[in-house]
Amino acid sequence: MTLVSAPAGYGKSVLISCWLETCDIPNAWLSLDEHDTDLRQFLLYFLAAIQTMFPDAVNETMTLANASPLPPVSVLGRSLANELDSIERNFILMLDDMHRIQEKSVHDFLTELLQYPPGPCTLF
Repeated sequence: MTLVSAPAGYGKSVLISCWLETCDIPNAWLSLDEHDTDLRQFLLYFLAAIQTMFPDAVNETMTLANASPLPPVSVLGRSLANELDSIERNFILMLDDMHRIQEKSVHDFLTELLQYPPGPCTLF
């Protein structure tokens, strides 16, 4: 995971957007706001972003994300890490405005996912 940090208006999103346009690696952009703090919603958006690059990927985690009740964060994180690790091509997922997500369960999920980071995935 790479953190790009600077005050508002310094061009972080523009910089990364321009870089991604020239990048040969598959990439997706997930814009977040304070309405995306629910873990299920965050996870569904996260998975959908991955599926824009790899339509047949993350199906097992998508099933878990739609389950009621939602499985524990540890189960979701491990499932996704395993599925991402099976993708045979490097890719980048940009989480824009992640600072707007205040829900602990979302941060716990990302912590679980990054505990054993999937090789082909780079998060910004």
